[in-house]
Amino acid sequence: MTRVTHQSCLRRSLFNDLVDGSRVFRQFVLEIFSAKVNHLMVLINEVAFNKLHQRLGARLLELGPVVTMTHQELAGELGTSREIVSRLLQNFADEGLVTLGRKRIAIEDSSRFEELANGP
Repeated sequence: MTRVTHQSCLRRSLFNDLVDGSRVFRQFVLEIFSAKVNHLMVLINEVAFNKLHQRLGARLLELGPVVTMTHQELAGELGTSREIVSRLLQNFADEGLVTLGRKRIAIEDSSRFEELANGP
């Protein structure tokens, strides 16, 4: 098995000493870890139980009415590829739901978009 090494700000021994000796540092690390695990669980739940076009629609509604993000940034948030997000956004545009521009997505029909995002 290949071992992955990471560049870090703290030496491992110092990190271990801080975790062992500082309740505040230990709590800080555990809170960050907990937030990351929680985010991962939410993403897994969304991927497992919601269709991607619904997840994308819901995220755009949260960010709208004008979203200034790249397709790649949206894909990263949704746990998918930029190509799939671009294809879905083009479908939304073809249906008149959004207008696409450079790093700009404008929601044109929010009521239809809400129906789409909420699913059947």
